[in-house]
Amino acid sequence: MQIDPGASAFRNVERYARQQGFAQMGKANGDIELARAGDKRQSGALVEGKNIIDGEATHSHKGRFSEYHVFGQSRKGVKKDDLRHMAIVRDPGVTAHRVKKILFEGDATKARCKRRAEAEKNRRAGEGAKGRIVTQGFRDGGGKLFAPGALNYVASKALKLDQDMMIESVQWEQGVEGGSLASLDIVDPRAHGGKKPGTVKSGKAWTAGLDDKPVAIDSSVEEIVRMRRALAEGD
Repeated sequence: MQIDPGASAFRNVERYARQQGFAQMGKANGDIELARAGDKRQSGALVEGKNIIDGEATHSHKGRFSEYHVFGQSRKGVKKDDLRHMAIVRDPGVTAHRVKKILFEGDATKARCKRRAEAEKNRRAGEGAKGRIVTQGFRDGGGKLFAPGALNYVASKALKLDQDMMIESVQWEQGVEGGSLASLDIVDPRAHGGKKPGTVKSGKAWTAGLDDKPVAIDSSVEEIVRMRRALAEGD
């Protein structure tokens, strides 16, 4: 694993985290956690007419492409198969012909290029279908604080949303009139490498272009963890 001189710790880790479909999530104490949707779950559910005070949704094809082409080379070997790895993944939710070309950020194989293309497609499809939920209180049904990276079931007829969603970020507010409020930015877990929710009754706008299978990972994830530790220690 090669560190780019002058780049921040975040950017160095991000290059390799993207290969595996990981996201860097901020924690309340200032730490950053490498997370994939599905590792944690909030208790209870967010339900319209019960504990959802307000909500909104954004659906856009901005930033999405019909095809994702990932190119790369292996560090070892000089044969054609070593120097010309390539994978193409298509997004059926985008009808216009728009191609995104990506140079693989590390030691490439055909399988890794495909995973990288799938992760990029799912991330961009998820970015194009986001929601925000406002609920009373800072904690879930089990008494735990709402946390980025955790799953929470959301049911809202107004938003045409009825499935597990991943919390991307949390904002807490406290005032005299509204009391304690938590504003949750939510997205389909597959946008961050998670599995397809067990029950999906949402409108098509929430799931178009997202794969049902999670993006697989390989042993290089251990390198990402080691790299973050080394950067934190100043090595």
